[in-house]
Amino acid sequence: MGDLFRVLEKWKDAVYLPPKQEQAFQQGGTFVFKGEDTVYAQYDVSTGAHVAVDDAVRIAIEAGKGL
Repeated sequence: MGDLFRVLEKWKDAVYLPPKQEQAFQQGGTFVFKGEDTVYAQYDVSTGAHVAVDDAVRIAIEAGKGL
């Protein structure tokens, strides 16, 4: 663990270490809005369970048509 912390210290501005252990389990998601309407919402169910970038871009482009 000491080696890990020494490496992470060099990346302190690029890596977020949560102050509380339970905060390490917070997940994110991907959202596409058209005005105030949510046209796509995907919640990450686990670490690394992200939407495919191509899908998110395609959805955003489609939502932006006609604006």
